[in-house]
Amino acid sequence: MAIKKGKHAVSVVLPLWVALFCFVTVMALLFQKLILPGIPSMHAGFGLMNNDAIYFHHVAEAMAANIQASGWSWDTIWPSATGAKGNVALLAVLYALFGINAPSLILPINATLHATSGILVLLIVQLLCPGRAGRTAGVLSAVMFVVLPSSLNWYAQVHKDGYAIAGTLLVLYAWLRFFKYHTGMRAVAIFIAASLAGVALILFVRPYNTVFLTVATGLWLMAITLIALFRSSWRSQAGYLLISASVWLLFLMAAATFGHSAAQDSHAYRTWEGGASQSSQPEVCRQWRWQRSSWLPATVEKYAETAARTRAGLICANFDAASNVDRERLPNSVTGIIAYMPRVFAVALLGPFPDMWFPASATRLVGALEILIWYLLIPGVFMAIRNHASKGLMLCLLFALCYLAIYGFIIGNMGTLHRVRYPFLLLFMAVGVMGWTGLIAKSRFFQERTGHWFVGGLKSPVSVEKVLAGDGEDAGTAQRSALRKRAAGGGMLVSAITLLSFLGFFFRDVLMAHEFGIGDQMDAFFVAMLLPMFMVNVFGQSFGSTSVSVYMRARLQGEQHGASVVRHLAYVVTLSLLLLSIVLALFAPAIIPLLGWNFAADTIDLSRYLLYGALPLLLFSGMVVLGNAILTARMHFSVPAWSQAVVPLFAIGALLVAGKQLGVAAVLIGMVLGQLANLILVQLYLRRDGLSVMPKRGEGSAALPEGSKRQFMTLVLAAIFLQLSLLIDNGMASSLDIGSVASLGLGYKVVFFVTGIIGTGISMVLLPYFVSFIVKRDVVSANRELSMLMSLATLLGIITSLVVYYVAPPAMQLLFAGGRVDVEDVDTVVRVIRMGILQVPFFACQLILMKYATAMHDNRSILLSSVIGMIVNIALNYILMQRMGVSGIAAATTLSMFCSAALLLWMIHRQGNMSWLDVLLSALVWILFLTMMLCIHFHSYSGVVVSVIAMLMGIFILNYEKASLSRQPAGISE
Repeated sequence: MAIKKGKHAVSVVLPLWVALFCFVTVMALLFQKLILPGIPSMHAGFGLMNNDAIYFHHVAEAMAANIQASGWSWDTIWPSATGAKGNVALLAVLYALFGINAPSLILPINATLHATSGILVLLIVQLLCPGRAGRTAGVLSAVMFVVLPSSLNWYAQVHKDGYAIAGTLLVLYAWLRFFKYHTGMRAVAIFIAASLAGVALILFVRPYNTVFLTVATGLWLMAITLIALFRSSWRSQAGYLLISASVWLLFLMAAATFGHSAAQDSHAYRTWEGGASQSSQPEVCRQWRWQRSSWLPATVEKYAETAARTRAGLICANFDAASNVDRERLPNSVTGIIAYMPRVFAVALLGPFPDMWFPASATRLVGALEILIWYLLIPGVFMAIRNHASKGLMLCLLFALCYLAIYGFIIGNMGTLHRVRYPFLLLFMAVGVMGWTGLIAKSRFFQERTGHWFVGGLKSPVSVEKVLAGDGEDAGTAQRSALRKRAAGGGMLVSAITLLSFLGFFFRDVLMAHEFGIGDQMDAFFVAMLLPMFMVNVFGQSFGSTSVSVYMRARLQGEQHGASVVRHLAYVVTLSLLLLSIVLALFAPAIIPLLGWNFAADTIDLSRYLLYGALPLLLFSGMVVLGNAILTARMHFSVPAWSQAVVPLFAIGALLVAGKQLGVAAVLIGMVLGQLANLILVQLYLRRDGLSVMPKRGEGSAALPEGSKRQFMTLVLAAIFLQLSLLIDNGMASSLDIGSVASLGLGYKVVFFVTGIIGTGISMVLLPYFVSFIVKRDVVSANRELSMLMSLATLLGIITSLVVYYVAPPAMQLLFAGGRVDVEDVDTVVRVIRMGILQVPFFACQLILMKYATAMHDNRSILLSSVIGMIVNIALNYILMQRMGVSGIAAATTLSMFCSAALLLWMIHRQGNMSWLDVLLSALVWILFLTMMLCIHFHSYSGVVVSVIAMLMGIFILNYEKASLSRQPAGISE
């Protein structure tokens, strides 16, 4: 059991911490750099809100300047300004060290604190509710704690809350843990160390909070003592009570020593006096004076007076604020405070009430959303008390309720109260989640669907854990190793040759830009090529993928049977593309204006004529794609790449020879002739193996199998949605300024240059590679290879994206220097490249997953991920193009690729072919990569460092966990 407990701690807590840390970092940067600048009424500059955050920033600026001028000393690193504490000191130190006054420097520390607080919530819930339901509730509560948007107020700013929340939750966890496990020196040491660490964090930013902590833990001890006395169990708990009381005395000493600084942190509202000279204040404020009682000790009454005076001062300082609650109720005596406490609990637990939700503003909408979630969770609190009642649960709620009572009374402004009560209300919400989860855990859905989420193995017969734990020295190991080396060598060779081919296409476009400029002619050319290339990619490539599987299975029945099937496949694809060409020719006058809805009439006419000339290109492409598929199935990887390289050579030659006379039509003629030459080369090589792609209708067993027809149609539908995104991108770009389609096309050309090299290697090699495992029914090996290839593709994709991101600006300026392309057009193309190139890791992984799913005949996953990707692309196009122009379309494509790949990854995991550790690792690295590029874009190099560190941390932790699972004995499971 100890092993299981230790395994759980590694497999859930650490990966979740990394995930929460990444989320907080991303959201904080987005809030500072994108969201807040778009709300001028809230933005004070530097990505900070118009409140204490900007004040702390300016104090830290002055302190950093003083440090640099006077040197390092206590007087220079600790702030003397009112309200400024450790958070400002730390910010000033960062400013002084790095020499820049950027608030984003503090974000790594904020992210660490907030993610740690979320994990503490998880650990607290697990203490209160052990078992699978408790783990689920803990994870949900931790995620809710971190992701609710109110928390942006401190982790995306330079406030104190993150430190104080982490310290308070650490103390609560230490006390709960010690209450449950209070035997042994190790438990005592953890209790004392965690308590002191928590108090240190609180003293660092809010020394007066030690008073609240002392009150809350004092009530805790009183409750435990009373229970022990009534149940006559105090003898058995004497050691626990003695140690807890000793730690509480340390809290009391800290409160007595530092609690007086509350006056500074509350802007001296504690010393506010009613009446006096404030003639402009409301009557209730002018008449307020504290009425002393005769029955309460003076020491206790002093704290009651401080609380009441602070409440009155805070409300009267801004009496007409719309978010003030009970502004007329300013208790001025101990009896008045007691009488008001029921209302305090109602406001602190349930406010803001629905009558304050409208009229809606950004902040009110966030508060209303969060309180609505809390209302839905309230029944769960009662279910948790009923089903999981324990002393620990009651003590936890007592602790949170004590803080809510104090804050609910002192703070009369609902907006401020909503911020400072956040961790304590979230504890109640976590208990509500625990109650609902306990109810759901009894259902069959939970048992069948979520039983494997937090344990090492999958329920499916095919699992990565079984692969990792399997014997690596079986009879097929050598054969798999040889196959892998051949596939890897073929993939690299294909990519290298494809690099030359794409360079040819790219220089064709560069020569076109020099010759014709980025204007109407190039717009017409790119639009005219969209439909033929769309049909090739949709029907041709889908047919090629299906043909690999069909041919490899048919070949098992003999080479002659395989040759007959290839001829029949050629007949089917040629007839299909001929019909498509006729349809395109008939509907071209209606389709072209839709693709270029902002084009002039002359440009539309030119696009239509170019489309007619491109139809033979479509017809030849079917046989070429089929021939390439058969060659790759026979492991002849280099031939398709070499033959494809002749197409750009013909196009460049035609442009140089007849470009001035025929315009862009010369390029189209060259491409058609090049594709014909490509077909001839493929046919000549196939003849050496007794094969041919010349069409011939098959009979009997040579006909296309029924299952393959279904797979082909599914792949076609998936490819349509994938390729529609490109058509939609160009169509939406045509609604922007003249030349936007050409800029998008040129920028995409660089992106497609990179993805094409990667994609060609993957497409040509991996499908027959995976199919070779599937036809042998060696699914376990296929899963192992999939996991390894995903990691490799992500790593190489990130490196490739970074290289192109930095090389693109000088490369584009060099390529277009001296032509008819101005500087502004070059900058637009560069922005498109930089936004589009970020899709490379997601593109490579998605393509690997699609080839795997194709080999497994998992057509539903491919289709669904393609549909979702297109929908996301359209929505993000509309949003981002209005803000970023044509580069926003490229950014939308990258984000939609991310969503599509993530969904496909998840669906393959749900089929039992990838472990949750592989899914989490891929997702974290992808998100961190986007975070890193966002930091680079906004020149936040501290964020880049943090992203890289978190990425390395996630890779290490999750790979360590995978290795641990592979060594775990088969009998240890849950």
